[in-house]
Amino acid sequence: MKTEWPENHPFKSHQRSTETEAVKLFKAMLKFEMKCACREYETHAVVRLLVDMSQLGDWDNTLKNIKSLDNRISKDVQQYQLSELTEYWSQIAENTEDLLVEVR
Repeated sequence: MKTEWPENHPFKSHQRSTETEAVKLFKAMLKFEMKCACREYETHAVVRLLVDMSQLGDWDNTLKNIKSLDNRISKDVQQYQLSELTEYWSQIAENTEDLLVEVR
């Protein structure tokens, strides 16, 4: 990523959205881990099994939410990388045109 971050407005935009998504992801992961830890120390194994069976959809939704947040972060980073790559290649094209003008 760029070294001149303070002046890079596209980076700041991606940084804010990625940071927001990363905070959401870490909160979701911590909540999931706490639920797992609490579940482990509940009363009896049979009670845990019955509770798990009744809340099976909740675990699935939690995992889907975590995966969704992870995918959004990955897409945001990829989008930034593509925009930077596009800017880089357009700069190379401009430099090449300038060189061709000078050579002619």
